Amino acid sequence: MAQPGRDRAILLPYPATTGAAILRRGSQVLVLFDSPEPLDLTALRNDPVFAGLEADGFPDATLLRLPLAPPGILRARREAAGWVVQATRPAELEGPPQLRIGPWRLRRRAALHPA
Repeated sequence: MAQPGRDRAILLPYPATTGAAILRRGSQVLVLFDSPEPLDLTALRNDPVFAGLEADGFPDATLLRLPLAPPGILRARREAAGWVVQATRPAELEGPPQLRIGPWRLRRRAALHPA
């Protein structure tokens, strides 16, 4: 996984009409595109995050599989040149846990006594 604060991302040049879905299955993340565009993943072979990315083409779709142990997650966003798939780690898991104590004021409850 990328170091904290340094997410890794790849651009997949799919047409503007292509939709995407991301699912997790155990230690794998699946990304499904509803376009059969072939992808050349050879440039990712030495990438620390995306080296294990595999693509399967289907008549109307492309399925990507990436081994990515939790808590790592993938996010996707549409840009003009295609889909950007970003591997990230939730911010709350980067570094030691922090305890936040808000500004509390103690109030005494007024005791009600019968008259």
